[in-house]
Amino acid sequence: MSKIRDLTNKKFGRWTVIKIAYIKKRRTYWECVCDCGTIKNVLGTNLTRGMSMSCGCIQRERRIKEKNNNYIECSACGRLFYRKPCLSESKKTCSLKCRNLLKKGKKQSKETIIKRALANTGKKRNIETRRRMSEAARGDNNSQWKDGRTKLNYRIRKAYKYKDWYVSIYKRDNYTCQKCGAHHIVGDRVRLIIHHIKPLALILDENNIKTLNDADNCDELWGINNGIVLCESCHKKIHRGKFHKELSEIHIKDTIYKWNVELYPKINGE
Repeated sequence: MSKIRDLTNKKFGRWTVIKIAYIKKRRTYWECVCDCGTIKNVLGTNLTRGMSMSCGCIQRERRIKEKNNNYIECSACGRLFYRKPCLSESKKTCSLKCRNLLKKGKKQSKETIIKRALANTGKKRNIETRRRMSEAARGDNNSQWKDGRTKLNYRIRKAYKYKDWYVSIYKRDNYTCQKCGAHHIVGDRVRLIIHHIKPLALILDENNIKTLNDADNCDELWGINNGIVLCESCHKKIHRGKFHKELSEIHIKDTIYKWNVELYPKINGE
């Protein structure tokens, strides 16, 4: 057996060797005390090779220092929050709620929208994450919030007058899609949708409609010239920006004039 090197009273990093603790499988363990007061048995080769410099207090102090340097002030609420070193410096808010408040009223560029869409493609979030995201972006916390406009929109669509409005448009267009000509036949059911030529939300904004009574008294809201029958496929394409040239404002006006003069009297048997 080789001679054991005496490390008593020697210092390695923050360790100070006190005495031999024990020998196990030809390995010598030394009883050491750290500068912080922790006493621990350390393998001799770890001391001499610099593999053990402290009881772990060096790493803890380093983490605390890094953590203190990464505390920043939230741009929305002013609260101090910890930003992980791995995150981008563009993170300036402490929560999703504050981020939505900061973004409220701001319009994102087309490049930002495309970049975010590509980054989120294929991601699957668990139910708890989806629930928290939904709650954080609900009501006046959402950047698209407009004093409860959605509830009024829903109530208008459920009103009896709205039903009369879209039934009139169905009859005028003979229950046929005005883009591709699709309609119900035996064995082939087609879902038809009334598309607002001028968006309902825009009409509510321009006419300052706040209640259901205001909506009942708005003639523009119930004009049948503002509706067009489309199948589900064509309706999705319109809202995704497809064939907007074919359904431009001039084309729609010409088509409405044609309906009023030629088609509508035929539907009513005139």
